[in-house]
Amino acid sequence: MHRVKLTLAAGVVVLLISAPAAAAAPVSAERTAPQREVLEYWTPERMAEAGAPVLEQTATGPEVSIATHKKATRRAKRSSYTSKAVPSATATSSAYAPIGKIFGRIPGEGDFQCSGSVVQSPNQRVVLTAAHCLIARGQFADRLLFIPASRNGEEPLGRWVSDELFVPGGYPTTENPKLDYGAAVIALQEGRTVQSVAGFRKVRTSTRSRQTFRALGYPGNKARGQRLWGCRSKLQLELSLPGGHDPFGIGCDMTFGASGGPWIGSSGDIVSVTSLGVDGFKNFIFGPQLRAGAKRLLRDAGER
Repeated sequence: MHRVKLTLAAGVVVLLISAPAAAAAPVSAERTAPQREVLEYWTPERMAEAGAPVLEQTATGPEVSIATHKKATRRAKRSSYTSKAVPSATATSSAYAPIGKIFGRIPGEGDFQCSGSVVQSPNQRVVLTAAHCLIARGQFADRLLFIPASRNGEEPLGRWVSDELFVPGGYPTTENPKLDYGAAVIALQEGRTVQSVAGFRKVRTSTRSRQTFRALGYPGNKARGQRLWGCRSKLQLELSLPGGHDPFGIGCDMTFGASGGPWIGSSGDIVSVTSLGVDGFKNFIFGPQLRAGAKRLLRDAGER
């Protein structure tokens, strides 16, 4: 999860971004390194040293406000959300096995870690995550590895290499939080698909804001990122951007490593992913609304 800085002007909180969301076809990049090379690259030592994604939003642009709900303050009250590890007994159950750790490298920038989830798709090979876990400063990650149901360094369902990455067409040039979702198409492993081994979560687009969200992931500030963690909260903030469909803001104290982890809505389906935190707003995380653009992106990835 990356963080963005805010500027105060006349008592209004504003965020500097480069442009509003653009309606463009998803863009993708294929893996260039051999699968064996990717697997050998990710040693336990390298995984332990992988940090936060390298993205930093620094471009200037329109003023964007942070809207609060129900008297929310700049520091989420502990009573307004829950934060705890997923119990060991259920961490590999069908409900949680599709969720896992992501490791990647931005050439010339370094290694990083994120979270993601296998989602239902025709090819049974799609992992949903945040766009900033797949691309930074216009450069796609390489050597992307997904480990479903990871726990304390164990890999009960194996390790899976990505074949192709998809992000919204407008994201590489804008890094707009509204577009901070993406998909990794996972390579077959001995003829099997990642969905056939780890299961899947369904994705629900155009969801309502008045519900309880459960954000799941592997945050570096909880159990050193070695356990699946979750926050449960109702909507508390909105990151108001041009064009509508503002990213949701909920109470949660997870930090880097949780990026790309799924938000489960009241329906039990994925309705967002962890995107960013905002400096000055402690114990809040934001996630984009998954709308028609996300549906199109997942369709394209699922047809590979």
